[in-house]
Amino acid sequence: MSSGRDSAGGLAWLGAGVVLAVAMVRMVTIASGTLPYWFTDPWVKLTPESTITPLVSLLLDALLWFASAAMIWHEHRRGRRVPMWPLGAILAGALVVGVQGFVVRSPIAMGGAGGVRGHFGSLMLGSAWVSAMLGAWTLSIAAREGAIRNAVVSIVLGSVVLLAGKAALNVTIEHGALLSEYRENPAAYLAQSGIEPGSPEAAVFERRMNEPQATGWISLSNAFGTMVAAMSLGLGVVALGAWRRRKSGGVRGAQIAGIGVLFVLGCVALYLSRSKGAAASMVLAAGIVLLLGVMRSRVPRRVLIAGVVAATLLPLAAVVARGVLGDALGERSLLFRWQYLIGAARIIGDHPLVGVGADGFKSAYLQVRVPDAVEEVSTPHSVLFDWVSCLGLIGVAWCAVWFGWLARGVGHAIEASGGPREATKRDDTLGDALTLGVVGFVGFVSLWSEWAVLTEAMAGLHLVGFLLWVAAARAVRLVIARLSERAVVMGALGSALVVAVHSQMEVTPVIVGSAGLALAMLGVAAVSPLRAAEGKNSMLRTAGGVLAMGGMALGVYALGPVRSWEHWLARSAAWLGQGRDANRAIEVLDRAEHAMVSSAETMAAGVRLRLVVAGEGKPRGSGIDPAVLDAPEGAIGHARSMTELWPGSAEAWAWLAAAQMEAGVWGKGEEGSADWHGDVWLEGALGAADRVCELDPMGVSAGYRRWWLLVELGRVDEAMVAGRGLLGMDERARRMDPLRGLSAGERRSLEAWMGGVGGEVR
Repeated sequence: MSSGRDSAGGLAWLGAGVVLAVAMVRMVTIASGTLPYWFTDPWVKLTPESTITPLVSLLLDALLWFASAAMIWHEHRRGRRVPMWPLGAILAGALVVGVQGFVVRSPIAMGGAGGVRGHFGSLMLGSAWVSAMLGAWTLSIAAREGAIRNAVVSIVLGSVVLLAGKAALNVTIEHGALLSEYRENPAAYLAQSGIEPGSPEAAVFERRMNEPQATGWISLSNAFGTMVAAMSLGLGVVALGAWRRRKSGGVRGAQIAGIGVLFVLGCVALYLSRSKGAAASMVLAAGIVLLLGVMRSRVPRRVLIAGVVAATLLPLAAVVARGVLGDALGERSLLFRWQYLIGAARIIGDHPLVGVGADGFKSAYLQVRVPDAVEEVSTPHSVLFDWVSCLGLIGVAWCAVWFGWLARGVGHAIEASGGPREATKRDDTLGDALTLGVVGFVGFVSLWSEWAVLTEAMAGLHLVGFLLWVAAARAVRLVIARLSERAVVMGALGSALVVAVHSQMEVTPVIVGSAGLALAMLGVAAVSPLRAAEGKNSMLRTAGGVLAMGGMALGVYALGPVRSWEHWLARSAAWLGQGRDANRAIEVLDRAEHAMVSSAETMAAGVRLRLVVAGEGKPRGSGIDPAVLDAPEGAIGHARSMTELWPGSAEAWAWLAAAQMEAGVWGKGEEGSADWHGDVWLEGALGAADRVCELDPMGVSAGYRRWWLLVELGRVDEAMVAGRGLLGMDERARRMDPLRGLSAGERRSLEAWMGGVGGEVR
């Protein structure tokens, strides 16, 4: 029996290690998104992305499902009770994500009999959400073992040295190199990102590029700021606890100084991120922790828990208050978030049952955003509104799990013992093994995925950073092993509170790079009560079987259709990179489309390549026969197929409009000649542009394209009406953000034309 118990204990360590390794891999490795090996303009820059592709992402998710199943097996062998209602909500969410990914038509595919079923992007992002929730649930069970909790906390807090180093590289080296690359050829750099030089999008892009903000590996300074703020507060609480233990001889001064250095590094990384929201969240969370420490024995337990949980919603209340004030203040950040919440509320009202899918928010938001909303966002910037708008009723259940975990974390901090617990030799050995295993796995995956773009110097810096992470994690663990349980629990709760507070106005728990670690912090704080199971628990065995089968299903899907899809994408990219054979690349890309029918991005890449081939075939104005472009293989035919598959997608109709506009220009012939073949294409483009404006009524760029087509077709009265409306939209956009709206050239063209035909120009 004893050997069985030892084996089960090893499963708990292994399960916790897998969860933490997967979360950290996502944190320190740039994800490639839903279209690996591809860039917006393959003629400008084509370097296959060597990061976490969808295939690898799904395999990481599958690994985490198996880790959760192993944790259930561990608890079953130990005869312990496992909280089932959070797991039930998570598995229900997995079912919804699967249905959205494979079965139902997404909102952008509604409205046509030919609409494709499922949505690959929602499946990918939703799978990452489910794995992050499963990871948090698994750690909430594993952390019942004090040694596992201490090891996990030390690894998380120790990683601040790695993130601080990356922040310094972002600001001092990488930002300068980025600016140098951009300044060498701004037009080409913008083109590779699909941005037209001189456009408002280019102005916004340049503004963000010129800001030296640290983003770590996840490309978002606010999400990076959340993570380093959470780690900093945790380290601050640990340092305070160590300071209070110094007189009893439990902790040496050098150890306290080491924790203090890590705390300072975290604060420096937070400063380099320039995230005011993350800094404010850290201050608020620190205040909550201090009040909790003072009031824990003076206020009734339930009142204190309710108060702390409610305090995490203060940022959301600030967003609402800012929205009520309207334009009375000059501040815009919170006002934009209020606009996102209005759009999310409208989406929830339109799709209350199963939501719009994890990756469906942007398309739905374009149709319901308020007139003053100038940003096209893919998330409402609030974890609660995000889950409910994207997952429907199951999102509500996830919100209940979120608040339940927070409440449990606060309750655990109230009840935690003030006495120290010395680590045994076995605990110390397993802690070292867990640290080396997690850091080694993360370091290997990170270096392997970025090897194609790393210089020798950068690879060396990566290795040094991972070695420092090992040293920092061990130093933190040696300190917290000598602290009271209350100090360690309060440190874990402080980190979780930073995440909870900032998540009400940021995207940290819903983007792939930070979701796993953010929810892992919440799970470690939300330790489940340790109770014995009553009799045989068949439901527990069933849940373990479901988790194991879910992991196998993810692995089979990843190694089947997804692997085939990525293979053909890589082959297509290779044809573009070797010999620039676009026709061959198109043939291979068609195979990728057939392998993953529900990937709209893949088909959009096919339209783009066909436009490139058609554009290079004949110069503009040479009288090209439109029938050539109307062939099923042509850009227009392919774009039309997109609109048949995704009739509710503004992007699909925009591609069709762009293809037909180009055909109209190519078919125009020499100036003054009768060789005109473009009217039919411009009429078609106008119809597509009308549809884009229906799906994105506040889109200024879509409105300008429609106005231009009306002018080209000679519809003066309609163009005048459209021009007046466009000027009004432009005024609203520029009032919210001076860089938004029409470009200077577009506005001059619009005003000149309206003035020339006697229109009123404001």
